Amino acid sequence: MPEEWIRALVSDFGAECRKRLRVSDTEASISLPVAKLVETFGERWKLSPRLHPEYRLPEARVRPDYAVETSGRITGFLELKAPGHDITPDGFTKRDREQWELMRRLPNVLYCNGHTWCLYRGGPRPLRIIRLDGDLYRSGSRLCTSEVDGTAFRDLLREFLGWQPQRIITVGQLVTSIAPLCQYLREEVLEQLALERRAPDLTHGRRAVPKPFSALAHHWSKVLFPSTDGQDPDHLFADRYTQTIAFALLLARIENVPLANRDFVDVAHELKAENTVMGRALQLLTETVDAEFARRIDTLVQVIDAVDWEAIRARNPDAHVHLYEDFLQEYDRDLRKRSGTYYTPPRLAREMVRFTDAV
Repeated sequence: MPEEWIRALVSDFGAECRKRLRVSDTEASISLPVAKLVETFGERWKLSPRLHPEYRLPEARVRPDYAVETSGRITGFLELKAPGHDITPDGFTKRDREQWELMRRLPNVLYCNGHTWCLYRGGPRPLRIIRLDGDLYRSGSRLCTSEVDGTAFRDLLREFLGWQPQRIITVGQLVTSIAPLCQYLREEVLEQLALERRAPDLTHGRRAVPKPFSALAHHWSKVLFPSTDGQDPDHLFADRYTQTIAFALLLARIENVPLANRDFVDVAHELKAENTVMGRALQLLTETVDAEFARRIDTLVQVIDAVDWEAIRARNPDAHVHLYEDFLQEYDRDLRKRSGTYYTPPRLAREMVRFTDAV
């Protein structure tokens, strides 16, 4: 017999889904039952989970349905699909695949159509797949786990809710951990710019609508980067902003400035960077950015907070020399080629300096 509490949890979930699916068979119909199941399960393990619904945009490619907060930190994201919708990569539609190519860069994502639950951990295939026994439309309270004791379903949910970043002790681990998150964040910044562009300049009360990313992009284009070299200015800003944030956080970690649960203005202050490009980029995250965007930054913060720079330097004293080149190779190889970011051996660098001095 399955554990009584798991059996009851899945049974209640099935009954709620059947009731809601009589009205509609979209993903919205299972949204609340799934959220209730995950939160109830987490409470059983004293994880205090909270599911934050994300504001959906019809044209948005990135946003998952829920950001999942466990014990006060964002531990993962939950993406829902309609019952019967294939949630494995082999069965994705074109739009689903485009979304998945972005979301699989996150370190902990749970896909769910009510019947099938797939846990992704950054790889091309699911780490775990669980299918419940029964039919969401007809089984109702008879819905159950497919194995005798519900262990596999329990382990999937525990693993999802209990995610923690692993200690990072090599440059390779560092770049493969943060580069995918930066790719994801770059898309988020692009969507924020598009959202601000569609927003009116004034509210009905004649107050200016905050457009923090657009304002910073305009400032950078005038003061720091007046030339776009024929490239899309939004994409250039999103890329520069993302890299600035990532390396500002990494600099803070190297300088032993705490990151977890911190106000980014305070982080900038401790870096003595309040009036620098890095400082302004960090301040933007605190001053006017909405909660949804901040929640997605939280994952990057947690991963960088797990960097052990002393261990990295102990393994490779020249780690800082190769870091940016290795990062670009993982983050955007075309950008690396365009920027000419390649390692120059010290002997050659000295000769180039000597030749320049002579000229």
